[in-house]
Amino acid sequence: MKNIELLQATGIKDICIVNYQLTDDRRVRELEAVLQKCGFRVRPAGSMNGLMLRFIRYRLSERITQTQKIKRRIKFLLFSAKRRLQREKKADGRICLYLLIDQLKTGDGWLHEEVQILLEKQHLNDRIFFYDVKSDRIMKFGKPVLGYLEFDVSGHCNLRCKGCSHYSNLQKEPVWGDLSKFREHLVRLREIFDHIEVFRLVGGEPFLNPDVGQFAAAVREAFPDTTLYVVSNGLLIPHVKGEILDTIRESKAVVHISYYPPTVKMTEKIKEKLDDYKVPYTFSKPIRYFQYEVGETPGNGTSNYRHCPFIYCHILGDDGRLCLCDPPMVYQKNMTHLHVQREVGEECWTDLYNVKDGYELLRRLHREIPFCKYCLTRKKIMFPWQGNYTQELTDEEMGVHGRKKK
Repeated sequence: MKNIELLQATGIKDICIVNYQLTDDRRVRELEAVLQKCGFRVRPAGSMNGLMLRFIRYRLSERITQTQKIKRRIKFLLFSAKRRLQREKKADGRICLYLLIDQLKTGDGWLHEEVQILLEKQHLNDRIFFYDVKSDRIMKFGKPVLGYLEFDVSGHCNLRCKGCSHYSNLQKEPVWGDLSKFREHLVRLREIFDHIEVFRLVGGEPFLNPDVGQFAAAVREAFPDTTLYVVSNGLLIPHVKGEILDTIRESKAVVHISYYPPTVKMTEKIKEKLDDYKVPYTFSKPIRYFQYEVGETPGNGTSNYRHCPFIYCHILGDDGRLCLCDPPMVYQKNMTHLHVQREVGEECWTDLYNVKDGYELLRRLHREIPFCKYCLTRKKIMFPWQGNYTQELTDEEMGVHGRKKK
């Protein structure tokens, strides 16, 4: 285990493990064994016993999302940890360290953030350590951790997908992210967060921006340990200048390629170019369908928020605002050339420079926003993927009101 000296330096021998994500019991037992060998007294925070599981099934026999299940499990584990800490304080005055087992994937950032908010409310943030399963190392952060963030490097795109969630198919002129402002915002983010788990540079098509490498370098300089992605449709990669790919490689960024039908035809050329410059890359699953995500008619925003699978998709704007997810921000940014009008206001985002610390920003991000009432992700309105489509989709075209709720 790497960095175990961080735990040893505290002089505290009691560790309370909060295993909120790792389901491999064998791996947890191995972790406990290593800690015990190093002289620590290990106490799991608790686990879901049969009685608690039956209680949850009874009380939540109606529809419940996986997100809600996990949140309830987290609250139960942290309540158990708090009770154990209180008992131990009364018994012999010992203080526990809290070790959060983390096996983060892209999209699990909300879970990490939720744990921190709950612990901060219990005033336990000064004793939180993180264990990253993938790298097998202990991490200690003095300030909170942001689970996920994305930024639009380019607002336009060469593919112009029908129903693009960022409205890049409607952009007629080039739209670039502001590199100088982006660097300023990274400085502010660094002031209130010690770490960002996943940072994605998106678009539009990022490789349309000649400074895409500089964006990646700026992120890496501000957050050395972040998992950094440049998300592309891949079509321009065979023609990208070598110095751009060199900068991306030096920034330890991964090029994540969205596997659209046109991209499939160029797979070998894309791989060959990235391999030549030793740039790591991944491909998504084949994209054959898109989802109509934002409708025109307001619905039940509270229900949409509680069932939303995208509450982790925080987005950073050029003006330094952060939003729970990208639809409100990209809609507001593109309102001038959209025909469908929706209500969008200041309640939908948080100014990066108007919060006292990272915990306040996390709490503001994790709440229902007015734009939630337009969300259609629960309805699963799918349509075949189509490129070079320059029209705005409407409820009428998608048959939103004609479909029965599943």
